[in-house]
Amino acid sequence: MKYATLFLALLLCAGAAFAQRTDSCSCGIPGTVPTSWEIRHSDPNAQQAAVNSFNLWNLYVDVHRTTVGSPVSYDFGNGRNEILFFDFGQVPGLDPSTVGFAPSLPQGAFGDFNACPAPPSAICGSNFNEADVWLSDKISWTTSRPNVDNPADAGYYYSTAIHEIGHTMGFHHNFGNVSTMNYYQDYAGQFISRADVLAARRQFPSRARQVTDLATYAFRYNVDAQGGSFGNGAVTPASVSPQAVAPGGTVVIRNWTIENLSSNAINPTRLRFYLSTDANITTDDVYIGGFRWEPLTTWSEDPDGHEFTIPPGTPAGSYYVGAVVGYNENLAFDPITYNNSWFLPGRISITGPQGNPTPCVPTSTRACLAGDRFGVEVQFKTPDGAPGTGNAIKYTSNSALFWFFGADNIEMIVKVLDACPSRFWVFGASATSLEYTITVTDSHTGKTKTYSHAPNTPTVAITDTNAFDTCGQ
Repeated sequence: MKYATLFLALLLCAGAAFAQRTDSCSCGIPGTVPTSWEIRHSDPNAQQAAVNSFNLWNLYVDVHRTTVGSPVSYDFGNGRNEILFFDFGQVPGLDPSTVGFAPSLPQGAFGDFNACPAPPSAICGSNFNEADVWLSDKISWTTSRPNVDNPADAGYYYSTAIHEIGHTMGFHHNFGNVSTMNYYQDYAGQFISRADVLAARRQFPSRARQVTDLATYAFRYNVDAQGGSFGNGAVTPASVSPQAVAPGGTVVIRNWTIENLSSNAINPTRLRFYLSTDANITTDDVYIGGFRWEPLTTWSEDPDGHEFTIPPGTPAGSYYVGAVVGYNENLAFDPITYNNSWFLPGRISITGPQGNPTPCVPTSTRACLAGDRFGVEVQFKTPDGAPGTGNAIKYTSNSALFWFFGADNIEMIVKVLDACPSRFWVFGASATSLEYTITVTDSHTGKTKTYSHAPNTPTVAITDTNAFDTCGQ
């Protein structure tokens, strides 16, 4: 067991243990590099997502060249490298429920083993004459980036496309590491990780780019919990507790990961945590502490968690908790930005000074219901993943309407009802397919409840008759 030392801001120290992970490996290689690809999607959003997926690998090793072709009749073995939506039911021996697949020719070029490390007796392959990417045409693919509360195991385009493109580069499955070549939830599989980048540099040494890239993930991977080829149980989302705290109080944040994907060590590396009123975590938000490495050469994680103090004078309200990674004393950011930050979807409540709750104050985006005791707010994401805040219209003393894009287009209704001495109830209904999170905050206690909806899934009415057991408080 090896250990790395990291430093909390204000010179507090902590240790992070390194579990044994499995290196990524490859077998077979494209016959021509750079490799030309034809994108056969008809939908412009899918076309752009495919281009972006190839370009993400190109950030580290310059091996792909893409053109958008027409969705013509497809024939495997035509000598072209193509990405397309595919009906797996038409291929004998393939499971019709397959999500993604990367066939290659000639047969055997990919080698005769599946996962890393390769068995000693494994026969490795040769050059690919053709390697395609098939994505199921039975899935409603989304390009909206999932957060750690997204329960979907498949459906995020980038997670599957990046994985299958990795196969066409010769990479085999890595079922013992943080790797896009693993099988786990989309919110983890969307990242090209340190293991992937090291394998890519070994596979294509003459095409490797010199990059500065630090990555932080809102999850922790436990190799000991990997169940065969499926790693869902090995991934634990980051968390923060408690859900309500006064300025000067503390919260515990745990289960985050940081990696160095750069060509060299970064000294110093910094991971900073913030409170933000929206899902865009920046250095202009409320800083609550962080870690420092001198240098970070590989990766680190925090399964046990550390306490962070809420700065005195922090305004009362509802906040996202998030993190940003950077380097140097001024927290400079590297140019590969998609993996530089994260936020947790369930917001925490900062109560008034010395723990005294602040009454609900209505705004254009917050409705105060049930005797103006409960604040209701809505956050949403557009189809391209951009965050937004719902606009509130108080309809009655107990109910509010919310609109996203225009006051003439109501997206949902939320009610908070006083059913004391039992409970306060929360009811709601929506008429949108967008991803959204409803946050209800009890201004007397600071307690919050959140209700989330995944994009492009059926909406379910909220009938929470056990929402708040805070009668008399």
